[in-house]
Amino acid sequence: MAEHIGKFQEIGFSTEDERGVAEDSIDKSAKKIEADFYKQVEKTEDLSVVATVADIQKLRKVSSLFEGDVSMNLHVDTVGYLFSNIFGDVTTTEFEDGASEGLGVYEHDFEVDEDIKRQTLTTFVKDGDVKQLKVSNCVVDSLSLSVDQDDIISSDFSLVGTVAEDDSSEFSYDKEYDFIARDLEVKLASSKAGLSNSNGYCVKSLDIDIETGAEPNYCSDGNYEPSDVFQGALSISVDLNLDYTDTTFQDLYESDEPKYMRITIVGDQDLVDEEDEDPKYPTLEIDLTKVFVEDWDRDSSQDEVITQDVTIRAAYNEDDGEMVTAKLINKTESYE
Repeated sequence: MAEHIGKFQEIGFSTEDERGVAEDSIDKSAKKIEADFYKQVEKTEDLSVVATVADIQKLRKVSSLFEGDVSMNLHVDTVGYLFSNIFGDVTTTEFEDGASEGLGVYEHDFEVDEDIKRQTLTTFVKDGDVKQLKVSNCVVDSLSLSVDQDDIISSDFSLVGTVAEDDSSEFSYDKEYDFIARDLEVKLASSKAGLSNSNGYCVKSLDIDIETGAEPNYCSDGNYEPSDVFQGALSISVDLNLDYTDTTFQDLYESDEPKYMRITIVGDQDLVDEEDEDPKYPTLEIDLTKVFVEDWDRDSSQDEVITQDVTIRAAYNEDDGEMVTAKLINKTESYE
């Protein structure tokens, strides 16, 4: 028997050199909280029942794929693997010291590849001593980042993958860099350049929801699994809760005026940790180049500070030729 608890479930990721071809080893073992990623099977009923009141003749398997959800703290290195699929294009630069020597700290700049077939992941999953697999051709269907005042910033994401094979890769865990609410800054401006000089809002809670429109592509090729998984509809929304101190968001709700938005999360642990070098801090930054206030509401509490709830939707900015960009600063050398 191999009884175990959820703490003995493990998950890790590698970016695939060739789309749909599983990698041999784990690039990043993720310190998850919960992970439910396993094969899902679709079956159909055979209703050709004769001379009996029984409802079906049999069940037939018609398709399968791997999918599921993972919950974990937002870790600045792990989230880059998700971004590599969500965005598709990344440029990486290593910070250098005064002698032009690498510091082992990197800036990764992500842009959206408009191809519906972007960078894929191999997902490594271990269920205690019961089963261990690696699943190729994995994509991120959705990613949610949640900020609350009383908790570590969290990330919840859904994955879809196609083919699995048995695996015996070793999981190993690095130092992780996480964030709390005080690390968050949210800005609005009328131009991208204006974001640097604008003041941040005092936000009580924030949720970023990213959906990629993952669509398994089935065809009659002799396999139960989809031939591929496409991503054809990138959608981003942001929910904010903040004190109702002015009518900025209310006015935007009542109009069609777009804004630029920047969400920055910067930790307080120095990644360089050398006395004679400028510090580099774990950073996640998301720029939305055209946002609208989709919904707005405020409460009417008698005995508490009045707050407002704001829902923001991102759109494609034709002038800038982009919808969203992202930046990470961490110790991961590459996401390619």
